[in-house]
Amino acid sequence: MFQKNLYQLAFIIFLIFLSNLSAISQPLNWSSDLPIISIFTMGNTIVNEPKVQAQWAVYWNPDGSRNDLSQSPHDMGFIGVEYRGQSSQMFPMKSMTVETRNYDGTDRELELLGMPEESDWVLYSTFYDKSLIRNVLTYDLARETERWAPKTKFVEVWINTEYFGIYVLVEKIKRDSQRVDIKKLKGDQNDGINLSGGYIFKIDKQSPNDFSWVSSYASNLFHPSRSGSSVSFQGVYPKSDNITNSQRSYITSYVDSMEMAIASENFNDTIHGYRRYLEPSSFVDFLLVNEINRNVDGYRISSYFHKNRSDLDGRVHAGPLWDFDLAFANANFCDAESTEGFAYELEAVCPAGQWPVPFWWGRLMTDSIFRNLVGCRWQYLRGSVWNESKIFQKMSNYASETQEARGRHFSRWPIFGQQIWVYPDPIATSYQQEINNMRDFIIDRWEWLDNNLPVGINCVAKDTSTSPNEIMDSIELIVSPNPGFAGNQKFYLFLQEGGAAYIQVSDFCGRTIFSYNRYVNSNLNELVQLNNLTLKPGVYHITIELRNKGILTSRFVVI
Repeated sequence: MFQKNLYQLAFIIFLIFLSNLSAISQPLNWSSDLPIISIFTMGNTIVNEPKVQAQWAVYWNPDGSRNDLSQSPHDMGFIGVEYRGQSSQMFPMKSMTVETRNYDGTDRELELLGMPEESDWVLYSTFYDKSLIRNVLTYDLARETERWAPKTKFVEVWINTEYFGIYVLVEKIKRDSQRVDIKKLKGDQNDGINLSGGYIFKIDKQSPNDFSWVSSYASNLFHPSRSGSSVSFQGVYPKSDNITNSQRSYITSYVDSMEMAIASENFNDTIHGYRRYLEPSSFVDFLLVNEINRNVDGYRISSYFHKNRSDLDGRVHAGPLWDFDLAFANANFCDAESTEGFAYELEAVCPAGQWPVPFWWGRLMTDSIFRNLVGCRWQYLRGSVWNESKIFQKMSNYASETQEARGRHFSRWPIFGQQIWVYPDPIATSYQQEINNMRDFIIDRWEWLDNNLPVGINCVAKDTSTSPNEIMDSIELIVSPNPGFAGNQKFYLFLQEGGAAYIQVSDFCGRTIFSYNRYVNSNLNELVQLNNLTLKPGVYHITIELRNKGILTSRFVVI
């Protein structure tokens, strides 16, 4: 009760603060043609984490009329706020994660600036991106592929008594029917088909609070003359403090099986190969978006993936796309400013380092079917929604939208003509020069892609490769528990249609531990429980060959 009264008192103080906002924080009659977000930290200091309690007021007129601090807010209330990003936190204008809250700290979902209802948002700092538009443009182009990508809105931000300039309000990547639309995975769903999804994971810089694991394969697997290192994966959904041990084991084992399939000799087999584990067309679109802007962080940082439940095409899908502030020639290392070369071949020009590009991408591009998907998709997008004239019109529209606010923003941050972090030469001395540099890069880069991407053969008018593999899509192998103990290992097989199966368990060196044949019925089957088997601590593989259907392989650990 005391805490509730304390929150209510704080909210009253906030209302008093709002009534005097113009006098103490911003100039009298301050207005903008962009939405305005004013954050009051209540004496707290915003830090990297955790989120601190604060309050905000959002001013926005849906009819497009000017937004003024004297009007009634579009939204006001409590928020949790923290800084986000790693390298970008060196800048005086920092990106923030915002969680809209009720007075008692619980999530408060709302439709914000015309975007679907949610409680988690990102205020992306445009400090390093002098164009202000690199992320906005890329997410827009990603949505043109008819996949979900974050919606955005330019805003102007005040924090306490200080004007901070133009931010981009962005939808945070999150499991939600209006965002990443995969099945909700609850804490009591630890076996059967429910265990198979949904999940979101990413390849990114390590955060100490993330649930994470490391790939079994080095990035130079097929290029031994290059330096190589192993990719680190981080779990995003379920969150680290919610995911169960069984769920951790499932998603790590599934991704390991996917990598095993990509690395195998018959990786491109249409039945037994990588298509059992990943949905190719999503990887094609992910590749093309990263290549059109030659994203130097592409594939190796801020790369998200998601997996739905196995009865809902439970393969790994690439995306959503995220973080393109170094794209479109906005960096001076690893040939980032060059219009030539593929971004997925970064390690041909740069050492692998701490954040390598997974070996998958180069491997997939040796598969003639995948290459043809890339060629056909490029031809379709290039001739329609990614037409250069349409792209330049988008850029012009963004520039018009921020024209008034840019004067205030660059007065606050007079950075043109200055070298900032890894900004490339030539250093733009004006906003128009920055936009011209982007346009020139797009023209030359896309011409290079026209000449160097695969040429699609027998393409249909629109790519239809999102259909699941008819043979293997309805089959799911689940190992539980994983890690397990000797005498306590179970294997589950989910089939829509039963059939004869050959089952083999082998150690990591390929030596067979046991094998046998049996007939499995449809739906969820407990194939075998490893009672009375002496398994030393280590890594093992189970292989199940289904007559006229294909082969499933998974890894499990005994501790």
